[in-house]
Parts: sequence; C-alpha cells; structure tokens
Amino acid sequence: MMKAVLVIADGLGGRITDYNGKTCLEAADTPNLDYLAKIGINGLLDPIEHGVRPGSDTAHLSIFGYDPKEVYTGRGVFEALGIGMDVQDGDICFRANLATVDDELRVIDRRAGRINEGLDEIEKAINSVEVDDAEIIYKSSVEHRGALIIRGEGLSYRITDTDPHKTGKKVLRAKAIERAVSAEKTAAIVNEFTKKVHDVLKDLEINRKRMKEGKAPANIVLLRGASIKPDIKPLKEIYGIEGSAIAGGALYLGIARAIGLKTIKPEGATGRKDSNLLSKVKTALDELESRDFVFIHFKG
Repeated sequence: MMKAVLVIADGLGGRITDYNGKTCLEAADTPNLDYLAKIGINGLLDPIEHGVRPGSDTAHLSIFGYDPKEVYTGRGVFEALGIGMDVQDGDICFRANLATVDDELRVIDRRAGRINEGLDEIEKAINSVEVDDAEIIYKSSVEHRGALIIRGEGLSYRITDTDPHKTGKKVLRAKAIERAVSAEKTAAIVNEFTKKVHDVLKDLEINRKRMKEGKAPANIVLLRGASIKPDIKPLKEIYGIEGSAIAGGALYLGIARAIGLKTIKPEGATGRKDSNLLSKVKTALDELESRDFVFIHFKG
C-alpha cells in the first residue's frame, strides 16, 4: 500500500493585515512551498460547505471524511481527549479556562494572567469540589487552559456556557437549551460547581501569593463547549489503514484520538510559535516506517 502524509498548515493563508498590507504567506520567502505547488495539483477547498465558516474542530472532522452535522456534539470532548482524559459514554465535557473575577463574579481576566505556576495545586483544589449527584473531573493543560468532565446519571450536554467571552461581564449562569429534565439538571450542577469552585480557589495559597505580587489570581473556572463523546467510526474501519497523528494542540490530538489514530505530541511541540517543527517532521518519518498514514498539524 502506498503511504500518505497529510500536512495541515493551520492558518497559513493569513490576512492582508498581517504584514504591511500583505498576508504572512505573501511576504514570506517560500521556495519549498513554491516547488510543491509547481509539481503538484492545486485548488481551493471548502472544508464543510460553501459559505460555512469552518471552525478548527468541524473543519478537521470534515477533512478526515466525517460529516460534522452527523458526528459533532461540541468542542469540549476533543479538548478532554487531547490531554489524555478518560472520556466515558455519558460524560459531559467542557473546555475550561482558569480566570480572574472580582467578589461579584465579574470577569477581570479570562486567562488569569496566563498563569503558569501552581497548576497542580489548582487542579487538586478543583477536583476536591463536590456537587450533588455528579462527579467533577478536571485536568490542567497549558497555562490557563484545561478540560472538565461532569460524570453522573441522566445528564445532557444541551446547556449554555458560563464563559461570557468578555472582560467586565459577570460569569454567566448555565441554562438548558432544550426542555428536558437532564439539561435542567446539568445546568444546575454547573451553576453549583461555579459557586463552589470560586469559594475553594479564592483563598488558595498560590492565589494569595499571586495577589501579593500584583498578579491575577486564578479564582474561577469558566466553562464552554459542552459536549459528549461522539459516535464516530474509526478510520481503520472505514479505509483499512493504520494512522498516526502528530500535533502540539490538544484539540487536534483529541480529534485524532476520537477517530482512532495513534496520537503523538513530540518533544518541543507546543502548538505555539515556539513549537519545534523539525521534531514533528522527524517523528512523522519515524511513524511512516510502521504506519500507512500520518497526519501532521502545524499551527500557522
């Protein structure tokens, strides 16, 4: 079987506001990309369909051959899978941000100063929160980012976010977006968690230290992207291929894990501009020795 490599240079196109009226791609010296374009086949692709703005999650699902309208439940589950959480059927998964709020739960900083210290202490404190009729499972990812799972009986992902997405706004109360007991129950659990986690975090030692130093404390968890484990047939069952995925960002590793690819985060792969790109390429070449297909994600 012929081996294949799929490279996604995510965001490569850029915008004309990137650099002196040009996109970064227009301004860059790109002899290798020019050569590939010359010897290859070029075209434009609407990842989902014409006129639909593709999100990173839905676009990747579509590129792998899945219809987002059929399998997409939300982004939270991919973030959870991508950082190695054990997601079970029925779990409600969220993207989670450590953030800073005042005493009235008004958001001061949605990223808690991009906190990069005391994350183990904060993770332990969040996991100590007890709510009625459910279990809270939180895992820290990078800086202020993390994922949270609510596990219990009779829950629904059909609820709204608590993240207002703007500073100066109060943390939102989760609400059911369908008339169902399960959705009302889940929204109530999320609202109970929001209050209790603030009570736990605001007096944490790391936050007292940060406040003395004039830094933003991580005293709340903002939740968004509620979702459940999707019913997705693995790529191997569809195409009969063994594949690997190489990425730095949790989302892309999570999507790959959901579709049955072996996931690898190489040394130095951060998903940011300081990511070690050569480490990804070397890992891909190593994987091609034993796999049919390798997906490499570069964040542009």
